[in-house]
Amino acid sequence: MAIVIVSYILFTFFPSIFPHPEDFSNYSEIVAFIALVVVLMMTSDGKRRWFLLPIVFICLITLLDEIGYGSEVNLVKPFYSQSLHTEIRDLHNLITIAMDLGSQALEKAHWDTSLFTDFLFIDGILLMGGLIYGWLLRFHLPKSKKGIHNRILWLTAIFWLTSACVTAGYMLSLPQDPKNAFLFGHSITRLLSLVVTFMLSITPIAILMIKRNSPGFIKSLSNWFSKHLRTISFSGIILTLAIFYEFYVPFIFLSDQKVLLERVTPLVLWTLAISWFTLLFVQAWGGGLRKPILEFFIRFLTFLRREPAYFYMISAVFLILIAQLIDKGVIPLNSLIRTPDFYVNLWGLWTEETFEMNASFLFLVAAFYFPKQK
Repeated sequence: MAIVIVSYILFTFFPSIFPHPEDFSNYSEIVAFIALVVVLMMTSDGKRRWFLLPIVFICLITLLDEIGYGSEVNLVKPFYSQSLHTEIRDLHNLITIAMDLGSQALEKAHWDTSLFTDFLFIDGILLMGGLIYGWLLRFHLPKSKKGIHNRILWLTAIFWLTSACVTAGYMLSLPQDPKNAFLFGHSITRLLSLVVTFMLSITPIAILMIKRNSPGFIKSLSNWFSKHLRTISFSGIILTLAIFYEFYVPFIFLSDQKVLLERVTPLVLWTLAISWFTLLFVQAWGGGLRKPILEFFIRFLTFLRREPAYFYMISAVFLILIAQLIDKGVIPLNSLIRTPDFYVNLWGLWTEETFEMNASFLFLVAAFYFPKQK
């Protein structure tokens, strides 16, 4: 923070002393990269040298992108695409062009963006359900193995039933089919699908409720799951196929096919949910999901305290990310900050260039932490 704040103030308010960040950042990136390479070569421990090599590689990528792979310092000419009618100068320029081309290609292929967004929303709900599953599993976790297994079984059964209820509500909300109406305006195919999915989802919780007072039921069930856990884990293949379906369906644009897929999609999403919670069951049964997510963040912070070089590298990448968000207008500093009487008028451009320059400073500081700290 000190590096970022102090350098931002100095380069902004003392332009007669300090150069423009856009001009200076090319040289500061070069100095940072050379410093990282020199210190890396001076590191005698071979294992540590390999451990620190990613930092040098990331710095090299940012250096090449900053100098436009030579075009910014007049070493090479930027590549001009006749078909695209634009210059390709650096990596984020290339990414922008690739995104534009991809968007045009998807539009030609009749890609349904709204449908895919709905799929992503459902996937987000399932991920949130997984977090809730893990939290409920750890909440006052029983000390006995039997108690833990009992909770895992009940949690999985409840989430299966919840998935069935949501699927049923979605299927009943679809437009009715008057031509094939069998009951309440719904076709026999839809009603049969509804009954099958609901019966399959309610079966586990029904068995648990019937057998909950049966002595030795949890133990015998635990032994059976322990023997067939590898087989159950194949639900990951089903999950992968369901995700592939989410990417395939948005390309369907013919009306008769879309009507058919409206009936099939709820079943696929139900299969996706069931497979997801089954995978969580496998992980929990094998001893996973019992550590809070906060512990992983604590371990990560401990790693950064032990290896400050990686902390400064991550901070540099974060600054570059913020700079790109400013460049794309996601953070509209130019419209938020207006100073007509100051020499800096475009604060978005100024902050972008300053942050990219600050990233090189952070890489330079990272070089000082390459030797193992005692």
